[in-house]
Amino acid sequence: SQETVVFYPTFGVRQADGLWRIPISGTVHEPGNVGLTKRLLLRLLQRVMRAEPWELQSALFQERIQGFVAATEPGKRVAVQVGERVQSLQKKSTRMGYFTGFVRVSAAEIRDLELSGAGSDGWLNFRVASPHDRHQQFIGRAQLLSSTGISVISDIDDTIKHTEVTCRMSLLRNTFLREFLPISGMADLYQTWAARGAAFHYVSSSPWQLYAPLAELCASGPGD
Repeated sequence: SQETVVFYPTFGVRQADGLWRIPISGTVHEPGNVGLTKRLLLRLLQRVMRAEPWELQSALFQERIQGFVAATEPGKRVAVQVGERVQSLQKKSTRMGYFTGFVRVSAAEIRDLELSGAGSDGWLNFRVASPHDRHQQFIGRAQLLSSTGISVISDIDDTIKHTEVTCRMSLLRNTFLREFLPISGMADLYQTWAARGAAFHYVSSSPWQLYAPLAELCASGPGD
């Protein structure tokens, strides 16, 4: 009941048998303590960033490191509910809490989900099927792609936001101490392409612990 599941945005492709195959991936973690090892890493991070103590007390820094102090959950098998049907993913989570798998959904189920509001504008919602009675639900989204069309696969760092990956100190300060700064003109360009029917897929070499703030940045763009 203490665990949190984060789904990464994904896409579905319709196969020759008419079923939609939707890859699923994400992480399982729960609140963790800042032990000796993590304290040492935070001190090293402070030294490399040349950060002042007050900067490490800021709400922004505390938010950005939240995932790094979390306790990952290995050996967990995630069950995904799509509509009324529950499908367990094929692999358990790894030592780092990372899990992968896929679900298959029929075209008829897709139509029913769209009518029920669980899918719209080419996107399908799914969630964790949990035995725990909790108010918070962990929701994932899948974009249903047609067999033809255009996909734009976009990097994030120094493409849609300023990161300065060639300078380690600037990279870390831009990641942990500063609000993300969008690159001028890119959002307008991507919105123009989206209006012409392009689908968007964002990729990043950033660790999964930074997924939440990066997803918030990308949410202002044309897709996930």
